[in-house]
Amino acid sequence: HEGRILAVKWHPLEEETLFSAGIDGMIRKWDANKGRVVAMFELERFGKRTPPFVWSMVVLKDSTVIVGDSYGQVQFWDCSDETGFLLKSFREHKADVLTLACSHDETKIFASGIDSRVSMFACNPEDEGANRWVYSYSHRPHTHD
Repeated sequence: HEGRILAVKWHPLEEETLFSAGIDGMIRKWDANKGRVVAMFELERFGKRTPPFVWSMVVLKDSTVIVGDSYGQVQFWDCSDETGFLLKSFREHKADVLTLACSHDETKIFASGIDSRVSMFACNPEDEGANRWVYSYSHRPHTHD
């Protein structure tokens, strides 16, 4: 990585696979046994000059990697092979997405950050690709921090 690494997650099923991301706007897929990067995926910049910081990351069993970034985006990536691609990107937050959580059955992703909003994204297992994940709900519990 160029600069700080802010998120590191193991693949839940592939013991040798690790993912990392940071201030360079890149997701890296690692072979932990060999200690080397096997794939890199560049996050969308949405016309901005500087790459987004990746503050948080979740890795699902099917190698979907979800990241929350400094642009307020939640991005869903298919990282199952070395080419990888962006499945879907959501801008439901007005500022940095600092944390992500996944339901035990991996059908719901929750995101929150600086704007105090909690957003939920739901998986429709019947669909594949870009239509698999949809924005479902958001709630802002209070506005007086």
